[in-house]
Amino acid sequence: MPLKAQFPIPPPSSIATFDFVDIAEGTGIVTYYITDLETSAGLTYGLISQTLRSINANTQPGGTVEYDIDLAPYNLPKFVRGTAHFHGKIQGGGGGETIHLKVTLMKLSGTVETNMTDQIQSQTAAAGSVIEQISMELPITTETHFKAGDILRLNIIATATGVARWSHDPSNASGLDPADIMRIDVPFRIVD
Repeated sequence: MPLKAQFPIPPPSSIATFDFVDIAEGTGIVTYYITDLETSAGLTYGLISQTLRSINANTQPGGTVEYDIDLAPYNLPKFVRGTAHFHGKIQGGGGGETIHLKVTLMKLSGTVETNMTDQIQSQTAAAGSVIEQISMELPITTETHFKAGDILRLNIIATATGVARWSHDPSNASGLDPADIMRIDVPFRIVD
């Protein structure tokens, strides 16, 4: 009686792909979206890599408010270098309200915050429900090493009057144009 031979089926091969510019520059860009999240401690802000729907599409600070917006801790070491790009939408109010943002990219290691970029200020969205698309370059002056457990933090200081607001819905559920999306593109070094 012949024996049944079993031959294992090889798994599909994996191919890592990078954009030519990423290879030439030695960096890969990762986009993180600003969102608000409901947690057991209440409403908080965070960085996510998916375009999930935010609890609220925008925030009206009504004064000067500082937001520390964190990514979940890294599981593997990373190196950040190059220039990050911050993009979003701010909107003044119809009753004379204005808004602007000051943005800094940081590393959080335990309880120690280290600025990776200088603080950059956006233009001001003027009164009269004026919408401003903001786009800011955040040069990272020194290559920054993140070990496992470290956190990438985006610090935003919003200064607004009245109902002026900043938008942060990664899914742009409103369908508005310009979109309600706020994001940061972070350059990571591709390991040698």
